[in-house]
Amino acid sequence: MKKHIFSALIFVPYLTLAALPTSAFWYDPGEVRIIDTAQGSAPKVEFFRHIKRPTSISYSTVTRNERNDIVCEGRGGPFTYKPGRGILSGKDLVWWSAGDERCGNLPVGHYWPETCWTVVAPTRALLPDFLKDAFGWLLPPKRVCRVSQPFEIY
Repeated sequence: MKKHIFSALIFVPYLTLAALPTSAFWYDPGEVRIIDTAQGSAPKVEFFRHIKRPTSISYSTVTRNERNDIVCEGRGGPFTYKPGRGILSGKDLVWWSAGDERCGNLPVGHYWPETCWTVVAPTRALLPDFLKDAFGWLLPPKRVCRVSQPFEIY
């Protein structure tokens, strides 16, 4: 009986944390908005995010055209995100796609990007420093993705 109670004390919190969405404790990316723009210019990006605790996060982004072809993409990290919330402004789709210059010269058409963020070691962000090395690996990486509304190059 004692083994079952001990097992429950360990696995119930683990399963609870494993089932939580990324936005609950770590990172809420909000909405990514790409502004329609004229051909030859990189579209501007508007983005509101809420970083809930210091967290190591990597990202990837893919922009597709109307035929579902990948027209530009990028990935980066992991980076340490610091707590805070706010609007990201003054950036364009080339920057958003880790410097992929194809994003700055898209042909006329409609496009939509999908961006995914992965909290690399979610448990580490929840533990005090003295427990991070011993137990920081317990939870698998947590991922959250956002597909933006379509934008137009005219």
